[in-house]
Amino acid sequence: MEARAHYDFETTDKNPDGPGFFRRLAFVCALGFLAGYLYERAYPDDFHEKTRLLECYLEKCLKALNVGRLDKHSIPLIADH
Repeated sequence: MEARAHYDFETTDKNPDGPGFFRRLAFVCALGFLAGYLYERAYPDDFHEKTRLLECYLEKCLKALNVGRLDKHSIPLIADH
């Protein structure tokens, strides 16, 4: 019993593997979606205004990333009215 406890104390911090990258990413995404959902429930008008603003920024970022690329088959992210 004492040998087992000694072994556990020696090996506890030698292999500090935490959750994997995708598990951490999934957790952060879940927290983000939960925060967005709660914010949308509390302040619906402000939430929709900010999402429209975010969509504009996202569209600009995607256009900047696709400079010089042939986008024959791409579907527009936001339809211009």
